[in-house]
Amino acid sequence: MPPRPEISPLLLELVEAHRKARREDLAGALDACGLRQDGGPIFGVEFVAYDAHHWAPEPGGKPAIIVPHFEDGRLLDLVAVAPRSRACRTREGVCTVLGREWLDRGRDYDEAVRIYPDPLAWLLDGRRGAVIVDWRAARFDLADVPELVCTDKALAARIDKAMRQPVQMPRLVVGHAPAAAANDKQEPAAEIEAREAWAAKTAEHKIRKAATETHPYLDRIGFPTLRGLVHEGLLLVPMRLDGRTVSLQEIDADGTARFLSGGRTAGASFTMGAGRAEVLCADYAAALSIRAALSALCLPARVTCCFTADNMATIAERRRHAVIFADNDANAVRMSDGLPALQRLLLDLCMASSRAPLPRKAAAR
Repeated sequence: MPPRPEISPLLLELVEAHRKARREDLAGALDACGLRQDGGPIFGVEFVAYDAHHWAPEPGGKPAIIVPHFEDGRLLDLVAVAPRSRACRTREGVCTVLGREWLDRGRDYDEAVRIYPDPLAWLLDGRRGAVIVDWRAARFDLADVPELVCTDKALAARIDKAMRQPVQMPRLVVGHAPAAAANDKQEPAAEIEAREAWAAKTAEHKIRKAATETHPYLDRIGFPTLRGLVHEGLLLVPMRLDGRTVSLQEIDADGTARFLSGGRTAGASFTMGAGRAEVLCADYAAALSIRAALSALCLPARVTCCFTADNMATIAERRRHAVIFADNDANAVRMSDGLPALQRLLLDLCMASSRAPLPRKAAAR
């Protein structure tokens, strides 16, 4: 039987928001906005949390109208619109304008394009035109359109201001690119903290929604019966620092791993097991293999996944008695096949630790 195609997480969120928009207890609020689920353009309702540019589902959060963003028939993003302020945030950061096909038509046929002040006005008028979602990109989205028809003077003034923003020309260099200047501007600390806080909140939300079950990636690396946190088809590995979840690593069935955008990595780790001895490694698969080997030897120890080699070095500086286990990806084998050799190595380490301070480094055999 052929495998079932994976359903886009965005599509699942849109379906859930569309279902909520049909609830009877929300009918009055939607009527006040002029919106009805009567076969017109699809939209939904969700309770969300916002940061400066993005949104995420949040039980008990602020209500928002969810508008899908399609390109070439593919769902690429979901735009959340606050019913009162009409402020917009995107789920994925992809959508900068709704109705881009109207802007393209205006350029191709030298036609005027109607611009709406917000996505709700755009929906109510049958989506016959475009609406700016991210004003930072307005200058580029609207460039070369011959004529823009605005609904009011305030919108026209905002577009005029956006189009007149100065362009910073890049330095033109012939030959090799120079090294980055030492006085390059650094990102404000407040923005970094805001992104990290948003990533931590998103991680906690996904962990709450996750189910404990098997995953194709775990089967692929030799642990077919092991259960992990799975959310929307992705295996979740919490990243913790000082007892708090600060971010996530998400792993798909093929083993592709991604961190949450904006999340903190430095100093974050994921620890399994208990015991005085501790083994540090750089990735989740290695951590599972080491834990299995220790369990087979009946050796109590903590196994800490540090996620990257650089982060492992950072954590090792604070844990001077930990064993550092560095694997060789070029010679990697299925973890279950490599357990005997790994057990011998760990047994050697633990025997050595009973006679002398734990070694600082170990290399996989």
